[in-house]
Amino acid sequence: MLRLVKQWLLFLFFLGFFLRLRGLFANTFHADEALFTSWARWVRSGHDVFLLTQQVDKPPLLVYLQTAVFLLFPPTAMWAARLPNWVASLLLPPLVGRKVWGWFGEAETAVFATTFLTLAPLAIQFSPTAFTDPLLVFFLWLALPGMGRGLTRTNADKSAKSLTWYGFFFGCAL
Repeated sequence: MLRLVKQWLLFLFFLGFFLRLRGLFANTFHADEALFTSWARWVRSGHDVFLLTQQVDKPPLLVYLQTAVFLLFPPTAMWAARLPNWVASLLLPPLVGRKVWGWFGEAETAVFATTFLTLAPLAIQFSPTAFTDPLLVFFLWLALPGMGRGLTRTNADKSAKSLTWYGFFFGCAL
């Protein structure tokens, strides 16, 4: 049973990959995507690494991840600007499945949650974008489920380290 569940989750990962792949190369930029990408190009050029001359009202993590991608791929490619969110959206369904499995202890529930997120039209449509939302959702899923556990006798030894990581991921989301 456990082997079948793991195979199903692996199948869902690859299904999500193929469902989201077309969108990476499909559409032109929305005005906000173009603005966020221009900030990343500005950082990459070295003119204003901390974006002090720009009116940035969004979390800077996406801009810096796009800048890192632009160091590897040409900054003129639209898909390169969308790559960080696309990767985060590929990792989100397995992460949700793992968290749900840990919460409820049932593999079937984890498969259901992973299937639902893998096939959700909104998740598919927004995964290959240069908006800040997919990255925010990914880091919130990394952070929030663990932050509510609190200290118990069984997890007191590793709790400080875990809470530090949960706080770090929560900070990355914001």
